[in-house]
Amino acid sequence: MDNRVVITGLGITSSLGHSLDEVSSALAQGQSNIQLQEDNKQFGFQSLLQAMIPPQNKYKIERRKKRFLSESAIYTALCWLKTVDENNLDPQQFTGPDVGIILGNDSSAQPLEDLVATLQKYKETHFLGSTMVIKVMNSCCSMNLGPLIGAQGINITASANDASGAHALGYAFNLVKSGKQQAIITGGFQELHWIAMASFDALGIFAQSLEPKTACRPFDGERIGTVPGGGGALLVMENLERAQRLGHKIYGEVIGYGFNSGDKSVAQYERCMRKALHNAKIDPNDIDYINANASGIAADNLEAQAIYNVFGPQTFVSSTKSITGHELWMSGASEVLYSLLMMRDGFIAPSLNFQQNNDIPHINIVTETLQRKPRTVLSNTFGLGGTNACIIIREY
Repeated sequence: MDNRVVITGLGITSSLGHSLDEVSSALAQGQSNIQLQEDNKQFGFQSLLQAMIPPQNKYKIERRKKRFLSESAIYTALCWLKTVDENNLDPQQFTGPDVGIILGNDSSAQPLEDLVATLQKYKETHFLGSTMVIKVMNSCCSMNLGPLIGAQGINITASANDASGAHALGYAFNLVKSGKQQAIITGGFQELHWIAMASFDALGIFAQSLEPKTACRPFDGERIGTVPGGGGALLVMENLERAQRLGHKIYGEVIGYGFNSGDKSVAQYERCMRKALHNAKIDPNDIDYINANASGIAADNLEAQAIYNVFGPQTFVSSTKSITGHELWMSGASEVLYSLLMMRDGFIAPSLNFQQNNDIPHINIVTETLQRKPRTVLSNTFGLGGTNACIIIREY
């Protein structure tokens, strides 16, 4: 018999803040931290916009351990410390072979700048030391978190560009549901280093605007591109029996995971959402909120049409990317976390800067904070290159 899978811990590092309450408040107020990143001028960026992560001093990583950590891996370690602290979890309960780690990440560009600088200065590879080989791997996040926690089950990184975090959650869900793992620490992470963002800027997909607060306009007919964001989102998944036995707080239940790949099209997006619904054994009418993938680019129209085809005009829809920017590799995980905070605190966050779009069917886009608890949520992630993932969560 399949296990029920619940989420019992959340940890976040994002442009909206460093605690769950800070992030929930920013979502409810539609308060973004998108700013101009002037440092990127020197690298010839077309867009200077970025969702900036505020500084924090509460959580510290030992200097000895930090030597092995890339930017994304630092976010990972911080998120684990926050998860334990904010959710009153006992770290000893997440050691051993029944607990695994599956994280979403698709770059480790930040250490490459140090690597190249070292080779140019010393002309010999041995000056790179023993830590560089770990820091430049996409799996740096999961590779370091395992020993930090003491988890000895599965330890892998899902690399699927924008859908990395969502697929990490989906894989974790399947393994806990099947009983192959009792608990999995999962999530997604995104570095903000300029090397990680330069190739995206070259595509012209970042909004070229000097007005940070109105630059990101998902679904809007006058949208001009997305805005990069980053940080990390960590979620603890456990089977229900274990969570109850250990007395863990339950934020919500994961009930569905749909995935596919192919061309960016209405048909593919629609198929992915229907697969998630089928996996969850629910009907479209059971979904009362969709956290859309829309980020302010051309493909927003495709998603709008696919949502209309599956759900019609009534289901509430918004894109938290209008507040956070596009958090890329972490977005599929962070947007599930944001949805769980809305579920906890009884509101639906607005889709900022949407006015009208005559090229899409009428879907119920929330433009101002709605004081209504979402009880069953679909979170869409449609990645670059056509890798798609949809996660369904519901109130427990």
